[in-house]
Formats: sequence, structure tokens, C-alpha cells
Amino acid sequence: AGEFVTEDYCELIARDGNHQTVKLRDKETLLLGRGDLTGIDDELCSDHQIEVFADVSSREVTVKHLGVHPSVAGGVTLHSGEQIVLGESAVIELLPGQYKYCIFIGKRLVNHSLFDEKEV
Repeated sequence: AGEFVTEDYCELIARDGNHQTVKLRDKETLLLGRGDLTGIDDELCSDHQIEVFADVSSREVTVKHLGVHPSVAGGVTLHSGEQIVLGESAVIELLPGQYKYCIFIGKRLVNHSLFDEKEV
């Protein structure tokens, strides 16, 4: 059956029904904005609105703003090129007041031999 190991993981949990929760891999950069990954089709949201980088061991997510219109991260308005480091439960808004995500960092059991994941 294989052996389970505990693994930290990070998700950006969608706070409303008009976009999708996004899983972040540890120490990988991900571009978020309008598109299939988020389910956002708002023309005001750039395809690459923000760049996120999760450092799960330090329980931090770095958010860098790339889009034309501002984003809000941890209550701070970000303009193009600006970045901020956030912790668990901080809120990211791809556009001010819209497309809100809450940072969640947790643990899960992973059975590598079965490629089966269970949240704990």
C-alpha cells in the first residue's frame, strides 16, 4: 500500500464564486490573472496580473504586481513592479475589491507509491 509522509502545501482559496482556488507548489513562481487557471474573464484583469511565490517552510507567499490595473495584497495597494511578502490568512485581491484569495498553508498526507493525497 505504500508509506504516507507529511508534506506542507499552500493554496490560494477563492473567497467568492466567480473564480477558482489555486494550488501553489513550494518554491515555484506562478503567474495569476485572467485565464483558465483562475476562471477569471474580466478584461480589466491582465493575463499576468500578479506573480506569486510560495515558501512553504517559512510560511510566506511573495506577491509581485505585474498588471496595468492595481491589485491589493495584505491591505496594501500594489502597482506594477511592487511586491510584498504575506503570511497565512492574508488576502490578495487581483483587482481592488474583486477576485479575492485567502492564503492557506497546511499539511497533508501523501502516499508517494499511490499518488494519493489526503488533507489532514
